[in-house]
Amino acid sequence: MKVLTTSASSQNIKIIPREFVTSGTLSVRDESTNVSYDYSITATTVGNYISIDNAYTSSGNSILKEGRFYNLNLKSGANNIYRDKIFVTDQTINQENK
Repeated sequence: MKVLTTSASSQNIKIIPREFVTSGTLSVRDESTNVSYDYSITATTVGNYISIDNAYTSSGNSILKEGRFYNLNLKSGANNIYRDKIFVTDQTINQENK
């Protein structure tokens, strides 16, 4: 599961896909409202994963709402190459578990 914030600024996610690509379509679906947003993305391969920078916005506003879950699906053409869940929180999370 990925964690993102409600920021309208670009946020980075790192994934290990089924297939390494440099571009594709990222679909983000809100589980509460069942509304989907599609984005054309550019991916950068870094070692054994790809890095995607994307601003999750619609009409200049963030689509991400605090405390909600989203389904993430990355496609290259008709092929699904990655699926995951996103949880949105503006709370600071200690990634080092200290």
